[in-house]
Amino acid sequence: MLGLILWVVLGLLVLVIVLALVVFCTPWRLLAEFDTSARPAFVVRLLIVGGLIPLFSVSGIPRQAAPEVVEPDTTKQSKKTTGPMSRDTIVRMMRATPRLFSRVITKFKLEDAKVDLLFGLGDPADTGAVFGALQPVAPLVESATGVHLTLRPDFHNARFACCGEAAVRITPITLIPPALGFGWTVFLAPHLPARLR
Repeated sequence: MLGLILWVVLGLLVLVIVLALVVFCTPWRLLAEFDTSARPAFVVRLLIVGGLIPLFSVSGIPRQAAPEVVEPDTTKQSKKTTGPMSRDTIVRMMRATPRLFSRVITKFKLEDAKVDLLFGLGDPADTGAVFGALQPVAPLVESATGVHLTLRPDFHNARFACCGEAAVRITPITLIPPALGFGWTVFLAPHLPARLR
């Protein structure tokens, strides 16, 4: 009986490991859509396992947050650092963060991005002049950023509407090397002999 329980536990453990490898070694896709003339105004979805399984979805209308009232702290604070990290560690973190960011940002791949801009100034002549001035910008934006920009003039009404969508792909396991490099530089390397760094 005990042997059967051990085999079941071992099987469950192997299953969990396999599922974790499948989840973290396959691409995740982050999809974002927005439309200023629709409700909800934006939708963000995260799909895992190559974009097959939705993990969560967020939608809503952007609202301006109410200002927070910050009460003055009357307690006396010690000038010495009381946290677990020393000043040298914080300085190393600040120095290593730009490199971490530059290495992490390259792991995100922009798969598709589209922006559709509808505008009108109320006067056909003014709308046509602005459209003519902006039309050459669309190819430049696409070549520089990969975002496909579509401009649509409304010659009859004064209006502005914008909608778009974007898809970003990331494989979580590719974030491990930058994270390990950051931890090595900040926390481990300074405490090793110079010949081992």
